[in-house]
Amino acid sequence: MRRDGEELSGVAKVIVPSGHAWEMGLTKDQSNIWFDEGWQKFVEHHSIRFGYLLVFAYRGCCNFSVLIFDMSACEIPYPCPDVGPTSAKKTNYGEKRFFNPVEKMEDEDY
Repeated sequence: MRRDGEELSGVAKVIVPSGHAWEMGLTKDQSNIWFDEGWQKFVEHHSIRFGYLLVFAYRGCCNFSVLIFDMSACEIPYPCPDVGPTSAKKTNYGEKRFFNPVEKMEDEDY
């Protein structure tokens, strides 16, 4: 992610499997990147609890896809409503065929 960190702006879109894209603030320092503004609302809307696993994939242009797993390691099948929350909007990224759970990851530090 270090190489891609240079192209990240202060706003990111996190796309859930239902196809909704959540805009959130993105903060970075020399070696870390995290979501800030909008993150708490995303967590509350998806009822994310301690022990859940979120798997993010960077899709370029500040777009991330996310899969959310509960504590039994099952992916949570969130409904795909016609109208989402005001902070989310429908995209065409929501098809599961776009998610590849096995992707080669490179780390320049090793």
